[in-house]
Amino acid sequence: MAKYLLGIAPSQYPRSTSTAVTYPTFHQFSRLPLELRIKIWKDACLPCSDFEGGLHYVTVDAVDTYGSWSEDYVHPVIDDPNLEGHDYDYEGCGYVAMRALECPWGKTGNSLSPANPLNKSAYLWDAGLWLACKESREVVLKHLNFKEWLACRQQPLRRDQRAWYYKDFPSAIVPRNNNEKWCPLVKPGGDIFCIDASNLASLPGSSLEMMLLAPFLGTKKFTVVGYWNIAFKFDRSWNDNFPSSWNDLMGREDSVRSRVATSLFYQVPAVNDFPSLWLIDDNVRWIARSREKCSAVWRDLEDEYVEIDWDQTRSNVLDGALGAVSNFIDALQQLADKKHYFYDSSPMSLSLRLLVRRKNQLPGCIDEGVESSNGYRDDSEDENEVPSSDENDGGDNSDEGDERTGVPQHQEHG
Repeated sequence: MAKYLLGIAPSQYPRSTSTAVTYPTFHQFSRLPLELRIKIWKDACLPCSDFEGGLHYVTVDAVDTYGSWSEDYVHPVIDDPNLEGHDYDYEGCGYVAMRALECPWGKTGNSLSPANPLNKSAYLWDAGLWLACKESREVVLKHLNFKEWLACRQQPLRRDQRAWYYKDFPSAIVPRNNNEKWCPLVKPGGDIFCIDASNLASLPGSSLEMMLLAPFLGTKKFTVVGYWNIAFKFDRSWNDNFPSSWNDLMGREDSVRSRVATSLFYQVPAVNDFPSLWLIDDNVRWIARSREKCSAVWRDLEDEYVEIDWDQTRSNVLDGALGAVSNFIDALQQLADKKHYFYDSSPMSLSLRLLVRRKNQLPGCIDEGVESSNGYRDDSEDENEVPSSDENDGGDNSDEGDERTGVPQHQEHG
């Protein structure tokens, strides 16, 4: 039986509260009744629903499209015979392909993971299920609706059916693992992809140069995804030596924060699909709104993450001061307020979204009537006022269809 019996990395095994020694391998597993084994395999699968998504750590490789002026030029994307669903509009002008970071437990999946692996991507959650045995592999394939997705593309479509590229389809992260039994999958339309910025020079200048080339499952067929969730890890140093103008921020430094600013700049006139931009703060503490429930959850191998408003962060538990990441968005807004280009555009707090660890939540909640960073007030318990349909108090409004309260899904076209 495989080492990772439950399909998860060693660091995920529940720690015993007693002093007894626990082992990641249960050697008598094969002797359990089939029904019990199947139940264990199912329970080990990554939770999946309309309000649950994965958080993945990736690098992006820009696609070279230079040379299009040549008469015999073959465009690497548009002219590729494997491209499908390229008949809808998106805002960007450049393409990228996602590439997985190194597997935390080695290329073969047989060595123990390091104490603090760089790659804690959610797609690694089911790796053990793919590799353990035929029985576990059948369970994870069923959990992912693998056969149904293949049939969605292979069978002729009825008039009332939508093609796979109009749906929240699963895509294989590339490069594929050397073990062909494992197909690590992500959902380009609903998952969040944290981009490794260690090699800044290789990153495109803005998110609008990152239209995603997403393969269908593990096949050669692919499509272009305009709307997907791009994230960067926030660092407190972003608040140091902050430029005095937006032009200086974009043009006089080459940093992650300048790439974020450039992306926000080019999003202002955008009318078609473009990537949604996120910041992830692993350390900031936060406080919930009154009666709020976090309806959407994103997971990596170690933590659960939720989206909050910028005024929900806290630097301490004493005076209610906001966290450093909120100070950053305020500094961006101050620069935008001084630049006519941003006149009448959406606030930075709506253009840039914030993801935090759920476990960093502080006790208590924001008092009623406190104005949030997006300009709205939480007046949900004032019986004398009826909030307008376009107001959002940051609470659980999942029934209203606001994408800020649920896992952002792949935008449908056609």
